[in-house]
Amino acid sequence: YAACDTQGRVRCRIRVTEMHELRWGDPIPERLWRAEACASEDEFRREHREWFSEPAPEYAFRAFWFERIGS
Repeated sequence: YAACDTQGRVRCRIRVTEMHELRWGDPIPERLWRAEACASEDEFRREHREWFSEPAPEYAFRAFWFERIGS
């Protein structure tokens, strides 16, 4: 995949290595909230609550892990 900036310019190429479907009401894996530069699961929830439009506990979202494969 091409990772682009806000102007649509390709900044690098990435390969998705993992994808996990999660539910808002379930525990957020530490690996995910740390990858998002959050100090805790609570901080992750605060930072993402508005982005996910005040999600209900059953709200599903996907977390992608990737590696950079080129510029």
